[in-house]
Amino acid sequence: MTLPQKKARVIKVPIVLDSEIELKYIQAKHTVDVRAEEKLTTAGDRIRVARAAATPDTEFAAAEAVVAGDRAELDGLQKVVAEKKAALDAVTTYFTFRALGRKTWADLVKRNPPTEEDHAQHAAAGHEGPAPFNEIELAKELFHLAAVSPLISREEAVEIVDGELYNVTEVATLWAGARYVQVQGSAA
Repeated sequence: MTLPQKKARVIKVPIVLDSEIELKYIQAKHTVDVRAEEKLTTAGDRIRVARAAATPDTEFAAAEAVVAGDRAELDGLQKVVAEKKAALDAVTTYFTFRALGRKTWADLVKRNPPTEEDHAQHAAAGHEGPAPFNEIELAKELFHLAAVSPLISREEAVEIVDGELYNVTEVATLWAGARYVQVQGSAA
C-alpha cells in the first residue's frame, strides 16, 4: 500500500513591523466607530430639527440631507481607514511555520529540558506536574527549523527571542504559532 501524499501542516503568524502605522490604523478605526455611534444616537434628534426648520414640502428632503451628510462623513472616514489598513498590511510580515514531524518535535523537546525556572513558571500558571521543556531555548530552535517564510537563521531566531526588537507579545505570538503547528491535528 502506498500512503497518500501529505503536505506538511503550516500556519501563518502576522507580526506588525511598524507600530506607529498600526497605531494610526487603530486610531482611524476608533474614529469611525465613535463618529458612527454619535451619528446613530443623535440621528433622530438631528432629523427632527431639520424637518422642523423645513417647509412642509421640503421636510423629507431635509431629513434625507441629514442622512446623506452622515453617510458622506462616514464614507470619508472609511476611506481613511482603508488607506491606513493598506499601510498596515504593507508593514505586516507573515511568518509561516511548518510542522516538523512527530520524531523531530520529540527530539527538540528532549534537547531542551526544563529548568527550575520553567518548572516554577509552569506551576505558577496553574499547570500540574513538571514543565515539559525549556520554552525559551526550544523557541529559538523551533523558529529556525520550522520557519518556511521568511527563513530564519539560528542567529536571527536568537535575536527574535533574546533581542530588543520583538516585544514579549510578539515573541509569544510567534511561539504559539510555531508550537501550535507541531502539536495540533486536523479540525475535520
